[in-house]
Amino acid sequence: HLFIHGDIRSGSATAASYGRATGTAMKTMFHGPLAGDLNAFLQFRRSLGYRYQRAEFTLRNFDGFLSKYVSKRPHWRLDQAILGWLSSKPNRKAVSVSNEAAVLRQFIAYLRRLPGRKPVQEPLWPRLPTEWSNGAKRSNGCR
Repeated sequence: HLFIHGDIRSGSATAASYGRATGTAMKTMFHGPLAGDLNAFLQFRRSLGYRYQRAEFTLRNFDGFLSKYVSKRPHWRLDQAILGWLSSKPNRKAVSVSNEAAVLRQFIAYLRRLPGRKPVQEPLWPRLPTEWSNGAKRSNGCR
């Protein structure tokens, strides 16, 4: 399958084959089992005009965790790996975990929209203090 999207900033079109970015414009920055999908996702978000620098750091960190995670679990699932990664750093501020979860939610949504892909299980996302106040959900997660 061929996935094509346009770069709205420059007006050029970029083609990426399913599961991996093509061309020399995007260096390989991911090395885990989802490297191609992570590269394509990052390229897609940037083609929409997002700088995505902090998110790139988050995705690289997740990629490193995922490489180790799958080496110990031959029958791994993405939803479980995401929750494992989010809980792997104790004593983190809830806002940091919430920001990282937001990037991974976008990645999951991206994967679910890819044509011809096996269904992607959505994690049971943790309920974080930054998302709830006095039992009522905040409209934007910010004060």
